Amino acid sequence: MRALKLPEGARLISVVRDGKAEVPDDETQLEVGDSVLAFGYPFGVGQTVTHGIVSATDRDGVGIEDYESFIQTDAPINPGNSGGALVDVTGQLIGINTAILSSTGGNLGIGFAVPSDLARRVMNDLIKHGYVVRGYFGVETQDLTPALAQEFKLRGTAGALVGGMVPKGPGEKAGLEIGDVITRFDGKEVHDTRHLNRLVADAKPGHAVPIQLVRDGSATALRVTVSEASPDDLLARSDGNAYEQDPGKLRGVMIGELNNELRQQLKIPRNVTGALVFGVNPFSTAAEAGLKPGDVIESINRQEVGNAGKVAQLGQATGNKRMLLRVWGNSGSHFIVLE
Repeated sequence: MRALKLPEGARLISVVRDGKAEVPDDETQLEVGDSVLAFGYPFGVGQTVTHGIVSATDRDGVGIEDYESFIQTDAPINPGNSGGALVDVTGQLIGINTAILSSTGGNLGIGFAVPSDLARRVMNDLIKHGYVVRGYFGVETQDLTPALAQEFKLRGTAGALVGGMVPKGPGEKAGLEIGDVITRFDGKEVHDTRHLNRLVADAKPGHAVPIQLVRDGSATALRVTVSEASPDDLLARSDGNAYEQDPGKLRGVMIGELNNELRQQLKIPRNVTGALVFGVNPFSTAAEAGLKPGDVIESINRQEVGNAGKVAQLGQATGNKRMLLRVWGNSGSHFIVLE
């Protein structure tokens, strides 16, 4: 197979020397509108080059991986292009063709490539460790809605709301609190939860990272020492006896105590405490807000819930006012607002 001959003066952004990827100091900054060429072997017809522009950078929410930061291009990419090079017009490698967004299986002008710097970091981790190293700080976050932004005295919905924390995790040790809204991480603005997760994953374990947040309407700065991601960071606590309880003003919701049998059956971590949701009327306000059977109500209006009786008490005290619930579900702890 003939090697691709780069134009005179062109260079690769990433090269491998002695088993390690290196990058020249004058790496160019990719911008929307830059012309690109996509190399591949689509449909088995043979090596092919197509031309287009960069449609977007740092594209996430595509649903391919948990951590996404794709280059989007309209250069025609079809099945078989995956693994091919995406280069600029001077021959610089800027990405690896990965996926297309299509309802027909063919090109619709929306293709995605993994940026070369991300591919290089993954390669270096695999060479050095045998696996990809990701940062972790033991905090469960969620995106902000206009109702949540109003509840937490925010002007907009940018940032990530802290709904839960792993006991004795990096976030708790750094002084983060439930209800904080993280607005910047390591000097970078946080757009939403997905963006924050990627910034944390890219952070180097063992390093103290500056973060900025909003707490009770006031800006605060902290430093968190990021650890290495591990699947075993949820720890212990809680017990109870199961019985039904009237939730008071939390209409349409059947709640009860969380016992060891239910905890094991529903795979609820032992550090999660509160009242278990047994049923939700599908036409209720709670269902509309996202509450579902199997969730655990951890707090109401920022008051901790130790059992189902406490839910009834706080529900009666709230009356017909807006209720702010902190709820544990399969995606972790998060807030919901009941109007």
